[in-house]
Amino acid sequence: MNKRLFLLMLVLPVCCFGANGEGTNPCVSSTSASWQAEPSASLVTAATNQQFAVVGTQVSISASDPTVTSGTAMLTDANGCLNPNPQYQTFDPTYDLSWSVSGNVNPNPSQGTGSTASFTVQMAGTATVTFTGSANSTSSPPWGLAWSGTAITTSTTVAFADIDVASSQNDGISIHDSSLASICVGEQITLSIDNPPPGAAFQWNLPADAIASYNPSSTNASATQLDAGDEDGESVTFYLIKGNTDQVSCTMTIAGNTLTASGTLNVVAPTNVIFTTVSDPAVQNGDHQMDYSLEFTHSASAPSGFNGAFVWTQVLNTYQAYNNTTKLVSTSNSCDSGFPYNSTNHDSDDPTVGYTFTTDSPTTATFSATLYLMFLPQIANAIYVPVSSVNWWWYGTVTYNGPAVGPGSFTDPKDWPLSNTSTSPTDPTPTQTFTEPIWTNEYHH
Repeated sequence: MNKRLFLLMLVLPVCCFGANGEGTNPCVSSTSASWQAEPSASLVTAATNQQFAVVGTQVSISASDPTVTSGTAMLTDANGCLNPNPQYQTFDPTYDLSWSVSGNVNPNPSQGTGSTASFTVQMAGTATVTFTGSANSTSSPPWGLAWSGTAITTSTTVAFADIDVASSQNDGISIHDSSLASICVGEQITLSIDNPPPGAAFQWNLPADAIASYNPSSTNASATQLDAGDEDGESVTFYLIKGNTDQVSCTMTIAGNTLTASGTLNVVAPTNVIFTTVSDPAVQNGDHQMDYSLEFTHSASAPSGFNGAFVWTQVLNTYQAYNNTTKLVSTSNSCDSGFPYNSTNHDSDDPTVGYTFTTDSPTTATFSATLYLMFLPQIANAIYVPVSSVNWWWYGTVTYNGPAVGPGSFTDPKDWPLSNTSTSPTDPTPTQTFTEPIWTNEYHH
């Protein structure tokens, strides 16, 4: 604690006495008196102190009232002779507190009085809060003299951070205490801490459908999930695939103190989605082949304020077919006919399995697929997101039961009856989906 020296000058008519208490000549006709106080200010920030805060939130910093030790005064003459009958006085001054906020953070207000400083800032950065204890002018030192001295001061710093959304559509929108403008599904979103204080740790809390990336090609498609390391930095980048009003937050820890900032993401998805199917009523058999077809049609609108493209993609969950023991096809988890499957509003699929000779008997087929309607926003770094999907499947067996013929001889299709057949429900109903399709290979049929 710095020591502050306060001097009071007093002129009194006093005589100086000799060592034996006697003498006829005064040392001088006047003496001076001095008073000294050592301030012991306890301007330590109290429990309401915040070392880290979010731009736009009110911060309160408190200081305790300063205390000053009592001072004493003893009279001496101008020549330093001690008065054999010294006078002692004590003085307990009082202080008035004021505060001010400095730093390039636009504080409001920037100053005030009292033991608590309450203010907000509009910019990220570091603010210094200074408390000043000034002598109360109503306090009177000994002998009715005026006095003055150096003010007692103390200060503390508060680091202010801002959490922003950065995207091609909404660059730098603050998420604290606000609802963001619309963000499109599939749009790349970056949340970041603006001017983070040194030594701070971060933990983001994101919506459940947040993913790190989705990268489809004809031969491979995978959705990369966010891991713990993606969500504990000064920024986080992710995608959302579900239209929703989502809460996002970041908890920041510094010097053992934690602070959480949160905001709302208004995520918009395609609207007016109509996805219909028309299927065969049953597995078809004729002309030396069995098959089952599905027609599909869509109409949909991009989210308001955005543009984008709708495409089809189909994943073959499993597709196997055999002529007796000869494998015709055996694939699973495959992208059907490349990515995307088609970009028209209407299309169809008609997987067929053929047979000709008696040696082909029995011919068996098992088919299961998931057809997706997907959307890609016309935004830089955007990803495809699923809109709706439908599962459809069929299986069946044909066995030759006609007259005996030689190997390689032509057989009549009517001699190949179907058996052991089943299909998905007629005209299967698509449902909204929020899971990205994945596959590991490509198959054309």
